[in-house]
Amino acid sequence: MARSSSISTLPFTSSKRIVEAALVVPDRLPGSQWAEGRLVLNEKDSPEPGPLRLSRTPYLREPLDCFSDEHVSEITIEAGTQLGKTLFSFACLGYAIDQDPGTCLYVMPDEQTAKKVLKTRIVPLIHSSPDLRRHLAGQRSDISEVRLDFDRMFVFSAWAQSPASLASFPCRYVILDELDKYPRWSGREADPAALAEERTKNYWNRKIIRVSTPTTLGGLIHRYYRHSDRRRYWVPCPHCGEYQVLIWSQVKWKTGERIERIKEQHLAWYECEHCQQRIDDRDKPGMLERGVWAPAGCTVDAKGNLKGKPEGGSHPGFHLSSLYSPWVKFGDAAFTFLDAHNDPAKLMNFVNSWLAEVWQEKIDEVDDEGIRALRRPYKLGRVPKEAVVLTAGADVQADRAYYVVRAWGYGETSWLVDYGLLYDDDAERIAELGGSPKSCLDKLPIRKAYPVDGTDEVMPIALWCIDARHRTDEVYLFARKHRDIVRSIMGSPTDLKGGLYYASKVDRNQKTGGALKGSQMIWHIDTVRFKDRINRLRTDQPPVWFLSDDVDADYLQHITAEEKVIERNSRGRARPVYTLRPGHERNDWWDCEVYATCAADMRGVPHLQPQNERPRKAQVKAQSWIPRKKGWVR
Repeated sequence: MARSSSISTLPFTSSKRIVEAALVVPDRLPGSQWAEGRLVLNEKDSPEPGPLRLSRTPYLREPLDCFSDEHVSEITIEAGTQLGKTLFSFACLGYAIDQDPGTCLYVMPDEQTAKKVLKTRIVPLIHSSPDLRRHLAGQRSDISEVRLDFDRMFVFSAWAQSPASLASFPCRYVILDELDKYPRWSGREADPAALAEERTKNYWNRKIIRVSTPTTLGGLIHRYYRHSDRRRYWVPCPHCGEYQVLIWSQVKWKTGERIERIKEQHLAWYECEHCQQRIDDRDKPGMLERGVWAPAGCTVDAKGNLKGKPEGGSHPGFHLSSLYSPWVKFGDAAFTFLDAHNDPAKLMNFVNSWLAEVWQEKIDEVDDEGIRALRRPYKLGRVPKEAVVLTAGADVQADRAYYVVRAWGYGETSWLVDYGLLYDDDAERIAELGGSPKSCLDKLPIRKAYPVDGTDEVMPIALWCIDARHRTDEVYLFARKHRDIVRSIMGSPTDLKGGLYYASKVDRNQKTGGALKGSQMIWHIDTVRFKDRINRLRTDQPPVWFLSDDVDADYLQHITAEEKVIERNSRGRARPVYTLRPGHERNDWWDCEVYATCAADMRGVPHLQPQNERPRKAQVKAQSWIPRKKGWVR
């Protein structure tokens, strides 16, 4: 007590305030309650200055409460514009300053934006909020271009283009704002988001906040959202009371009306998917207030109760389109869409910034009916007499391996000969029986020879390509064991600039990092171009890519699982990618077909020419692929 009394008589210093603050254990409030009671918006930064009221944006309450939950370490928000997502980031920062201090790294896409946000938005918010202002240490140096000093913590402003600003010190909090505007990497370092998050690994109570509008399928925010529990905001219809997620297809307007009038006269509305009644802008506040967040796999009944079993990831993830914004009218959305629908760049912005959906342009699709037309009346396990070489591909997963064997003839004509799914042995069960368990790799028909129709001959598999993304070391060892007919491969995430594949050495000198003589090779392949080739072969008129009538529905589901779309980055640059079609969950045999096609290319199948004699044995030779420093040659 005497010590406490002596402290109270000391003259005011920043040191005294730090000590006093350390002795006080604040009453922790839920994040939403704290934000509404203690965050004060200023006139320069907000159209609605004064104490924050979440009645306008009730969908922010649950994300804020997640931030104050000690059991939550990550939050992802994939949202459109005009929703208050940046305000959410500021509120999280304010809560940390006042309620649960710890060093914070606030990351923006670039240096100019980082300094501007700190100076014009965060600092004024702190000064306008007494509960935040009181934590300033009281020195002129408390506020700089890149740092804020508080009595119990520091806030550092960083930007994604600077590896040094992302990796210089440990921190408890990381806030990643506008994540999809970050570059994919920073110089020679890892991607900026990963660099920033690495700063938190020593904190058991760390928190990582990711906030952004999405861009493409490859964007960071969508990737993190897919790994979250994928919550959507369900709101009730003011007429029938049934809950639903607001989607663009239910926004309606009178056809033939000038788009300017649709916006100015508010001539668009939302149609309830249950009762088909018209929902107007004036109905939105009441709907938002009664809204309920529901994770993937769950729905919301008419009483506002969750139904179903969550099926998403472990950390909270929130998706919200601008249709929920209290400041956006349905007419605004309709006008923006109608103005953009003939302009790909504008349409991309509408999809990203308004609907909070990833942008993709569908350009090719092979449907189930088209695949069935490729079936022919031959038996699996036998090689058509027109074939001259067999190749195979395998896709290795955590506990299993998928494979296909394909026969090739002239003109890249091909027939599916065999396919299968092999599992690892149950190690415990095999041990009980006194045997040695076998890996799924060891069960692959690596050296199997298949009978040729109409002859007494058999044809062995000339080359296997096996994916090494999973169980990489095991695949490498397996390929080394069967180096005469097995190549380990890995799909390349980028365009190979004209080449279909190239080889690199796996084994490295631990001291120098150089490749060892006789090292195992890994082949990097352009999967998009090989998928394009297969689609060409099976859509040619007439087609030259065939299936046996014996194939089952599972195999057909796999090889029709993907569609080709065009992704555009924030600059509008396009690149083709293959993505899973709705309703399809697995594509493993499709991947195997890609690898078997790659093996066929490596064996020179596209260049085979008819000979007077059947070239099954001596006349079909492997192409000589020689890896060079700058690519490959044939």
